[in-house]
Amino acid sequence: MAEIDSDRQTFASDFFKRDSEQAVFTGDAVTDKLMHAVIALGSEVWTLRQRGQILESLLADKGVSHDMVEGYVPTDEEASVWKADREAYVDRIYSVFARNSTMGMKADWPKADEG
Repeated sequence: MAEIDSDRQTFASDFFKRDSEQAVFTGDAVTDKLMHAVIALGSEVWTLRQRGQILESLLADKGVSHDMVEGYVPTDEEASVWKADREAYVDRIYSVFARNSTMGMKADWPKADEG
């Protein structure tokens, strides 16, 4: 394995715990939880994009060009596996939006002007 120059700039950072779990964005607990999830997903997507760019650079150094990656045609077996994986992923992420939004319970709260 090649030696790594310890003086060169890298793009890694140490993990540090954020206080975003306690952040208040809108004042509504459900909306705030959704905001937290969206922000967390955004950071995950950026991390994956950056890692993809790093991998493409490393592959280019080994002779695998961007055009080769873009022009790759999966085998029928790969396409089938990828399709099933994509469908399971979409179901895990978005099926919550298809759920019945009633919780099966009811509260008779007084109106604001009655209290």
